[in-house]
Amino acid sequence: MLNWQPGLSTLLTLLIYPIAERVLSIPELFLLVLERVPPRTWPTLCLLSKSCAGIVQPHIWKTIAFNTPTAFKKIRPLIRKHGHHIETLDLDSLSQPCISSLLQELSSFRALPNITSLSLCHSQITPDQLSALLAKLPCLKDVDIRGCILHKHALEVLGQCKSVESIVFCQENVLLSPGYKLDTAFSPSTPLKRLGVT
Repeated sequence: MLNWQPGLSTLLTLLIYPIAERVLSIPELFLLVLERVPPRTWPTLCLLSKSCAGIVQPHIWKTIAFNTPTAFKKIRPLIRKHGHHIETLDLDSLSQPCISSLLQELSSFRALPNITSLSLCHSQITPDQLSALLAKLPCLKDVDIRGCILHKHALEVLGQCKSVESIVFCQENVLLSPGYKLDTAFSPSTPLKRLGVT
């Protein structure tokens, strides 16, 4: 005769899983639970059911930060699958070689259509790299380039982007010719609503 004694985790799974499955099948309740659970545990919630995964995955992929090009290489297959959820791309503090590698990796993607926010704070992006990156982000609305050393050409590249509504940068990091006015960097058709100069 077997004397099987379930462990606490098994017992909790057997008792709680059916209740959790019912509660988590209601999206509004699930979002309330999600607000109170640490983000590092969200991937585990995806394993509960397809409906849970459908609710959690957009939150997991909402913001992606890359501090090395190898980080992108590691999750590239996942970006192909879940890239439509990404809304914010954080490339803060990347060097020119890292940005070049990242752009090379991104070259196989047609576009990342839902990214609306791009942060390049303290990165060493060149105007050509910026132009290549903007070509992959057709719905970009907000750009933060504080701490980047930029020439007027980089601002003009941003000024040509038809979807950008907000740009934040440090004036002391922009190398402008004497007498150059920021207004000339932006075309009249640019829907710029906010130009934040710190």
